[in-house]
Amino acid sequence: MWLSSKLSFATALDLVASLTIPALLLALRLASATRRLDAQALTRRQALSSARYWTIAAPLTLAIMVKVGFVVHQVSFLFPIMGREGAGLAVFLTALMAATSRVVVGFFIDRLDQRTVGALLLAAQVGALFAMLKFASPPVAYPASAVFGFAVGVMITLPALIIQRECPTAAFGMLSGLTLAIIQTGNAFGPSLLGWLRDATDGYAAPIVVCMSLEIAAAAIILLRIGPVKDIPRDRGSEIASANPKPWRRYLHSD
Repeated sequence: MWLSSKLSFATALDLVASLTIPALLLALRLASATRRLDAQALTRRQALSSARYWTIAAPLTLAIMVKVGFVVHQVSFLFPIMGREGAGLAVFLTALMAATSRVVVGFFIDRLDQRTVGALLLAAQVGALFAMLKFASPPVAYPASAVFGFAVGVMITLPALIIQRECPTAAFGMLSGLTLAIIQTGNAFGPSLLGWLRDATDGYAAPIVVCMSLEIAAAAIILLRIGPVKDIPRDRGSEIASANPKPWRRYLHSD
């Protein structure tokens, strides 16, 4: 937003796109160096037929669908009260906090009950959206955008973290890819859903309320512990680790 106000939009877009090339090359290098596990203790059909698996995939699909939809519409939503550069700054805060939270929370997220963390972050996003809708002003929009972004950063990593903890190690790659495909299919509808609601109601009140409702539903689902862990077979190492948790972990991870 800032570059487009100083340069042409096309030039600004070219500059931003050029910054992604080193990151893309690094990601490809890391991916090619990753060792592939041939042993797989779980099939896609078994995962898709497991109620417990859907308590991972379904709520995080809803959560990330809302995230993508809101971020796409964030400038349009905040523009009337903050102007172009103010709305751009709010989006920048959202992105900055998303990147920061992934790093900061990554130091201790493995010590917590990740489902509970996900539910709390979803509740925080609901509060942030409510604040931006109810108290439409820059002093509220900036911190609310930061809170929303903080939750976004952790939410992106939660699918892999929960799968790593609750599912067989050998099936981690398959389950991560399957869950990502489900999430990406769902979140592709986020911007369109919000746009359709915006056009149908001539405002952002209804879209934001729908986003809040979806996140409340996601928080409720992610807290469900449907079925025993054996619904998704675990490898021997995971069974040993779960059979001998530290006392405080037994409390955090108790079903």
